[in-house]
Amino acid sequence: DDLEEEIHENKTIVSNSPFVLCRLSLLSNGQNIYAIPNEMPLKVGDRVSVLLCNDKKEEAIVIAVEQHISTSAPPDYGNNKIIGKL
Repeated sequence: DDLEEEIHENKTIVSNSPFVLCRLSLLSNGQNIYAIPNEMPLKVGDRVSVLLCNDKKEEAIVIAVEQHISTSAPPDYGNNKIIGKL
């Protein structure tokens, strides 16, 4: 059997569709991070559980709910995900 390897260039998908990001303050150290919210409605002041990019769970407070498009989003925004409201 011949195995064929396809090589794809690393392409960034640019979307003008707005999406929501939450800016959070981690309770453990006060660090501000961005996270993708799940489907629940969130507002400033909500306490949430967030799954960080290192698979560690942290508690945080929502300090901003922002709309972005792919070109205006902060780098690495997709590495953290809000998994629940506390």
